Amino acid sequence: MFDEKTQASSTQVKAAMLQQLFERTADTMPDRIAIICEGKEYTYLELEHYANRIARYLSERGVKVGNRVGILLKRSIETYAAIIAVLKIGAAYVPLDTSFPSDRIR
Repeated sequence: MFDEKTQASSTQVKAAMLQQLFERTADTMPDRIAIICEGKEYTYLELEHYANRIARYLSERGVKVGNRVGILLKRSIETYAAIIAVLKIGAAYVPLDTSFPSDRIR
């Protein structure tokens, strides 16, 4: 059974956006493993820093709230960091499959 504190916490989680939940986790558990990719472990803090660098890069190149950003990467740490970065800016990411024909990707 949920108590008032649990209900409030659950409501806050529902209202938060994915990137905000990720940032909160990186703040509260920075040294926990966020992802294991290609045999290497990455902490929440490492992934947060990487996503922030990508977000700055995209922002400097004019990506704004509401824009769509295509992500064409094989599944890797860069893919996950790029998704988080795009969400941090307030844009939407469009996953592009590397197996798609080049005409479809364009």
